[in-house]
Amino acid sequence: MKEQKEKVTKGWRIFWVIFDIIFFGIYIFYFLIISDPKKTLSFYDGLYDKNYTFGILFVPFVLWPFTATLLMTLLVRLFFWNCYFENKTRLWFTRIAVMLLPVLFFILSFLFPVGQPGYKPFTAGFHQRMQKRLDVEKIRVWLETLDPELFDGESYDLIYRLNDNVFPFPIPKNVPPFPIPKEIRGLGENVRRLDFYTENKMRCIRIKWGSFLGSWGIVIGPEEMKIPASDFSDDGECRLKLEDGVYVWHELQ
Repeated sequence: MKEQKEKVTKGWRIFWVIFDIIFFGIYIFYFLIISDPKKTLSFYDGLYDKNYTFGILFVPFVLWPFTATLLMTLLVRLFFWNCYFENKTRLWFTRIAVMLLPVLFFILSFLFPVGQPGYKPFTAGFHQRMQKRLDVEKIRVWLETLDPELFDGESYDLIYRLNDNVFPFPIPKNVPPFPIPKEIRGLGENVRRLDFYTENKMRCIRIKWGSFLGSWGIVIGPEEMKIPASDFSDDGECRLKLEDGVYVWHELQ
């Protein structure tokens, strides 16, 4: 009877050792995903025109209950870790270190960033998206059909109006409303503004996306238009060439 109890006790010890190893691995992996040091989520934000980065962080009915459950389970397990340590000082040091590990990781990631800035992978993902969705030639043809007075460098707001198929106000008084081509409407739901302007008397358009994450978009001009290099100053832009006379951009601020 005594031997059987010892076997049962030993079996439970092995079970909890394996459980703690697996659970601690999940604990570390979970906070690595949330902190996203390589900015992988930013790449998919640009590729799919979504806000996965902030979407994951602000899902109150999924993320926070799971985090609370994870931390409560960890607290309970740390209470039983005295079976792993004979020295109480080491035991309490380990308990405190394990609990503060995510906080320390977040602090260090801000003080000593190991990954690239989020706008770089975002722009790379957005670049891939535009390679598949953008019809440059049709947009260039459309630009040639527009009233010359529209190309005054003003920014025309499209927010919440992209699916109306009618160009919203404000527009020049003598320029009537006109349909927004499907080549622009099909680029994504987050298109916010259109800027019409000329460069060397050639018609250009700057299509701008935007959210609380910042602004990004595409510039389409004539094939001979020179594509400016990225400007990494505070008010600059990261730019990637899509083809001759076309590039994607993302503001840095």
